[in-house]
Formats: sequence, structure tokens, C-alpha cells
Amino acid sequence: MVDYGLVCNDRGITQYMIFLYFAGALLSALFVSPLADRFGRKSILITCVIGYVVLTLISISSDSYVSLIVVLILSGTFTGSYYNIAITFMIESTSREFRAIFATLVFSSAPVGGFIVAPLFEKFRDWKYVSVILALSALLFSLSILFTKESPRYYIGL
Repeated sequence: MVDYGLVCNDRGITQYMIFLYFAGALLSALFVSPLADRFGRKSILITCVIGYVVLTLISISSDSYVSLIVVLILSGTFTGSYYNIAITFMIESTSREFRAIFATLVFSSAPVGGFIVAPLFEKFRDWKYVSVILALSALLFSLSILFTKESPRYYIGL
């Protein structure tokens, strides 16, 4: 945060930015999840991943604290939507005997990601480099979604 004249050691600013990110995630639960019921899980999931990647790349080039805050809220919206829809998509697309295993894998992705990202921060020491790595990994994930079929329960609801 030195880029914006802020000091990372100021816990208040860091907590405020994390709050804004998760406020965006809350907004997604209210507005984006119903869109997945209407237009399909797969298309909204791909849109959310692409939105996250684009906003992550925009956050790297943001030139002010205010623009970074706006991007964080929007990025949180896409990330929250992606996570909620990915869980729903996975549960609806797997058989009953494998649901618990896959749900555990999805829910453990955040802590495992934290273990992976921590050494990246140690190596690069700049949030911008780590953001690019995370965006590229999300892009790879979105490519894998292209090879899956739409959720069967979505088709039943049509």
C-alpha cells in the first residue's frame, strides 16, 4: 500500500480494505446468485472468474486509493459469486456418494490457497506480482470449466 501513500502496518486501513472486499462478496450473494438460477451456473461462473481476473489486473494499475477501493468492492463481488456458484455447481453435478468429498475439497481451497500464497508473498514482497499469479491461476481454472456440462438441476428448473 505504499503506492497510495499508505502504510501497510496501519491495521485500521488493512482491516477497512478487507471489510470492503467482503462487503462486495455479500452483495454478490444478494444479486448474482439469483442470476445463476436464471441463466445457468456455468455461464455465470465463467463470467465471475473472468471478472475477477480483469479486476485484479485493473487493481494492479489503479492510480489512487479511491479507485483501488472501488475495484476491491467489485472484485469481492465477483469472488463471492464465484465461490458460491462453484459450490452449488459442484454439489449439483456430483453423485450423492461423492458430494461430501468434493464439498470438502471446495471448502478447503481457501486455507490451502493461503498456504500457497504465503511463500509467494515471501518471495516477491509485492502484492502486485502475487495478484498476477492468482489471476493467472483463476484463468486456468476458467479454462477447465469450459469442458464441463451445465448443472443438471439447472436444466430441471427450466
